[in-house]
Amino acid sequence: MRVYLFCLEFQNQNIYKFYLNILFVKENKRIIKKIKKAVK
Repeated sequence: MRVYLFCLEFQNQNIYKFYLNILFVKENKRIIKKIKKAVK
C-alpha cells in the first residue's frame, strides 16, 4: 500500500513538473516574441 501511494505521489510530481514545463515554454515564447518585436 505504501509503495502504491509512493508511486501515485511520484506520478503526480511528474505531471506537475510536466505542466510547469509547458507553462514555462509558453511564457518563454511570449517573451521571445516581445524581444523580437523590440529588436526590429
